[in-house]
Amino acid sequence: MDEATQMVKNAWEAGINFIDTADLYTQGVSEIMVGKALKDLTIPRHAIILATKANGRMDANEINAAIPTLLNGGTVYMAGQKKCLIPTH
Repeated sequence: MDEATQMVKNAWEAGINFIDTADLYTQGVSEIMVGKALKDLTIPRHAIILATKANGRMDANEINAAIPTLLNGGTVYMAGQKKCLIPTH
């Protein structure tokens, strides 16, 4: 088991069900690692909360345009795991 999968496993077993990442962390590698870990551990999708963030500063129009990609197109990073929280500020 790789280190990222072991970390997700340890967190899950400790009762943690919220994972926050973003495609801007290591150019998407962090989301790939989290997605692979969730898939390998067969954690039920309904039991975990995934969060991501949009890259950089965006105006309201750019945020609105990015949301479908973050929710759908960006799921390639998360190994098909749908994200359910996208904070903006």
